[in-house]
Amino acid sequence: MMQAEADQKAEPPAMDAGRERELGFAVALRALARREHSSKELRLKMRRRGVTESTVDEVLCKLQQEGLQSDERFTEIFVRSRIERGQGELRIRADLRNKGIFEADADRFFPQDESHWNERAADVVRRRFLRSSTELLARYQTTDEPLGSDESRLDRELAAELYAERRKLNARMARFLASRGFSSGVSRRAIDGLWEEVEQ
Repeated sequence: MMQAEADQKAEPPAMDAGRERELGFAVALRALARREHSSKELRLKMRRRGVTESTVDEVLCKLQQEGLQSDERFTEIFVRSRIERGQGELRIRADLRNKGIFEADADRFFPQDESHWNERAADVVRRRFLRSSTELLARYQTTDEPLGSDESRLDRELAAELYAERRKLNARMARFLASRGFSSGVSRRAIDGLWEEVEQ
């Protein structure tokens, strides 16, 4: 009998519906004041604070009716900001899925031209690896002639070392671009483009 009483005391008292709605709105509005949130993100925040599922649904519906929360607006802003931060399509889509945004709903906010992603990847890899790729070639260059020219005086040993070092750097660049969410084809074109620039 005493154990049952202790268990009852340990449970927090249930909130009345009005107080629960107020808490839900307070949690959601505080989050939305900082940045746009998806409905899934707001749902999780409210549930963590003890708001029941039915009240969460009610609060989200009201916020959407008043234009305070929109998954569409969230998706548009999210995609644009992630592109500006140098992330690729695969990473952005994965992050959107985690935030409860379906792929079909996000499609129209992504650039449809593949050249856009090629340019973004080229820019990202250039900023990160131009110096190291230039320094790598400079270490093995014995004349002022371009590396691929007939006048290059790289002996076979140096050429083999350069090949091995270049493969390592290529692998690093590929891993970096993959972590940023660029596809393997886009990454390969960006890496090839960087070497073309460096070897000129």
